[in-house]
Amino acid sequence: MRNDPEREEVSDGERPEKLSRNGAKVETTSPFDLTPEVIKNLLLSYNPGADTHLIDRAYHFAREAHQGQYRASGDPYFTHPVEVAIILAEHRFDAVTLAAALLHDVVEDCGVTPDRLEKEFGAEIRLIVEGVTKISTLAPQTRGEARAENLRRLLVAVAKDVRVLLIKLADRLHNMRTITFLPREKRERISRETLEIYAPLANRMGMSAIQAELEDLGFKHADPELYGQVARQVEGLVGQRRESLREAVEILRRELKRAGIEAEVTARTKEIYSVYRKMQRRNRPIGEIFDLLGMRVLVRTVKECYAALGIVHSLWHPMSRRFKDYIALPKPNMYQAIHTTVLGPGEGPLEIQIKTHQMHLTAEEGIAAHWQYKADGPVDERLGWLRQILEWQRDAVTPQEFMDSLKIDLYPDQVFVLTPKGDIIELPAGATPIDLAYQIHTEIGDHISGAKADGRIIPITSRLTSGTVIEVLTSKNAHPSRDWLDVVATPKARQKIRHYLKEKGADDLRRHGLHLLQAELNRRHIKMTLGPGSESLATLAERMNYSNSEALLEAVGFGRESVAGVINRLETPREVGRRSSAEKKTSLRRREGATENIIIEGTEGLIVRIAGCCHPVPGDPILGYISRGRGVTVHHASCSNIRLMAERETEKGRFVEASWGRGRGRYAADIRVECDDRIGILAELTRVFASQNASVLSASVKTAEIGHDLFTVAIDSPEHLDRILEALRRVPGVRDARRQGR
Repeated sequence: MRNDPEREEVSDGERPEKLSRNGAKVETTSPFDLTPEVIKNLLLSYNPGADTHLIDRAYHFAREAHQGQYRASGDPYFTHPVEVAIILAEHRFDAVTLAAALLHDVVEDCGVTPDRLEKEFGAEIRLIVEGVTKISTLAPQTRGEARAENLRRLLVAVAKDVRVLLIKLADRLHNMRTITFLPREKRERISRETLEIYAPLANRMGMSAIQAELEDLGFKHADPELYGQVARQVEGLVGQRRESLREAVEILRRELKRAGIEAEVTARTKEIYSVYRKMQRRNRPIGEIFDLLGMRVLVRTVKECYAALGIVHSLWHPMSRRFKDYIALPKPNMYQAIHTTVLGPGEGPLEIQIKTHQMHLTAEEGIAAHWQYKADGPVDERLGWLRQILEWQRDAVTPQEFMDSLKIDLYPDQVFVLTPKGDIIELPAGATPIDLAYQIHTEIGDHISGAKADGRIIPITSRLTSGTVIEVLTSKNAHPSRDWLDVVATPKARQKIRHYLKEKGADDLRRHGLHLLQAELNRRHIKMTLGPGSESLATLAERMNYSNSEALLEAVGFGRESVAGVINRLETPREVGRRSSAEKKTSLRRREGATENIIIEGTEGLIVRIAGCCHPVPGDPILGYISRGRGVTVHHASCSNIRLMAERETEKGRFVEASWGRGRGRYAADIRVECDDRIGILAELTRVFASQNASVLSASVKTAEIGHDLFTVAIDSPEHLDRILEALRRVPGVRDARRQGR
């Protein structure tokens, strides 16, 4: 047995020692009567024709090779490869994988040569075992370099046979289950690595059961105190709602049975680490985590999934924007289900996941539920993310560079950007250069004036993407704007912006507001000079229900009133005529979404939104409304809210002309369907949306003798909407399908 202290330092678990518990050399066999029967019985339960003789041979070969080796717990070391094989058998892997799991440490720790292993068990098992062995056998390096090189070797080995990763995940899981016997410092280091690398890898493989256990064990040992706090909070909330959850399960079981749907309905609680991550990511207390408690509904067919959804929505009111159809649009790791959140018994939020038994098996087992093994086969097409990582590793100059690339791809809910100095900064998905600036330093955030992505100028409100080099540009004349609060993604940035705006004194705010208004007048070539005592400003302040012009200037400086909105009210027809002919239309374009296709006169610098009340689409007559501190909201010209606001004298100056450009975008459209109330019709409607490439953003179902269903879907164009409506009308039982309010 080698005794390399550097190697021990980077090892990911317990290594064997040929000593007894009291330190004496041991030549006897294990005191535990281990047999291969448990592995073989599991294997035969899902593969009756499996080669159990291979399991017997691998078991006895490994047992003899590990003779006299013990773990830190005092158990025979051979218990470890047996447990690894059992974990994989519980996840329904093939006989070759289980045999390789039993043998995965014999080359590294027992002096068995790869040639001998191939002679005994063939080239396929040699390839897998060597892949696992090479990951752990490292030359002396710094711990960071060793860790990065370890992961590079792992992914390269997976390119040859993905079962290397499967064994490594099971190996890490058993080591985490028995980690209490290691020193605290080593426990914490291994646990952090588990959370950063191995749990995300399990997620990418679609193996949610292993992922969840790795995350909770990793969290428990990386930060025991914090884990305990979150666990107590979860238990407290679950305890309060346990009875209402039990009631909801019974109600749904009864209604599904009454509808002739054979279903398995169970209660579920979100894992502790997942709860913690969501609390951190969204800066919310545990009471605002809507999917903390839920139910899982397993049915036989996809058709029954949608029928069950209709029953759920007839029982409880669905929460707005809390519906996701992963059956029509599966996740990259093959996950499929319908998720909906409702206000259940006791009026508490309740997430319900609906899927078939096969979908649930895929979610739990991941790639194990689909993988067809070939000794020299390529990586399956479903693992495109892995091929991308392997391309990166070929280009990486150093192990740490590869590790940086790996982290970028393992966390789809986060972005990792680089500073010009090469530092990696982690931000939530949807973060902007403003978030990055505040992450670096408050002063930089308070004075950000622009940003560059890989050398190209980008708006400071644009969404960042992983892997880009972001340079933040600053100016002493740049200051936070109230509008920033609508685009930033991090609690830190939001807090710092609010603090800055609050701390600016009233005089500073008035001066700043006056400066902004005068600059806008100059930009528009309007010949007017404003001052605190300006008569036109005082008149406007009174019309806008401000006590005086100073209060109005303060509101502009603070960001409660938009500069363009105030100027639009301030102008007279005579002053409009004095504009220079050089003034042009300004197209307000957001980096993504439907607003790229909207043209609005003279409102540069404001954020544009599509109104959620009427959801206009290209071809509709539209009108812009300048809201207080929220930019321009674009409504359908006949929207009832527009008519109400137009009746108010104080609001008339807020309207601006808007028109559609020639570009394309994605738009939200409300579709109302009137149909017969029969089982299966909701499934047919949802399939229509999927066949027409229209994502369902939300759904509301009201059942009676005649059903009235409201769907909000994403469309590309008016023609796309017409095709969807025509397809819906062809569904048997549909009486009418039309745009809501049209």
